[in-house]
Amino acid sequence: MVRLIAIALLGLTGAAHPPRTPPPATEAIEYEIGPCLGSCPSFRLRVTSDGEGLFTGLQFTAVRGERRFRVSRAEFAAFTAALAPYRPPAGTARHYYYRQPGCEEYGVEGRDAKLKWQDPAGAGELHHFSGCLGKTNEAMAAAIEKAPGLLRALTPLIGPRPRP
Repeated sequence: MVRLIAIALLGLTGAAHPPRTPPPATEAIEYEIGPCLGSCPSFRLRVTSDGEGLFTGLQFTAVRGERRFRVSRAEFAAFTAALAPYRPPAGTARHYYYRQPGCEEYGVEGRDAKLKWQDPAGAGELHHFSGCLGKTNEAMAAAIEKAPGLLRALTPLIGPRPRP
């Protein structure tokens, strides 16, 4: 009898364990910037809120191919905040290309950028041509271009950038 009480008190009766707290949801941003008419670095990256990063140098980067890197929570937060004003709602995609709504006026020079945000609410995508003219597009192009600089580990992978 004492043995049965001891087993019950220790929780060894086969009863279900209390539910475990799920791990925190991971957010991720995928970022790709294409070539320009000159020697602008072209690359892809994926960075997550848990600090994981994957860089793929495509053209005019210090490193070609894939490299893993780490980021701090503060860096991820700064990167996310810099791009947040242009993030579309989950489940949607926004396109800013020549002759599309939001890009009625455009120049011939520019580069394509593709961004994808993923979190438990879903994914949202932004496709942007930096040659789209207008205050909003110029601010968006500048934010997209500068955002990777907020991730210190990318500096030696991307290498020097040409001056405009």
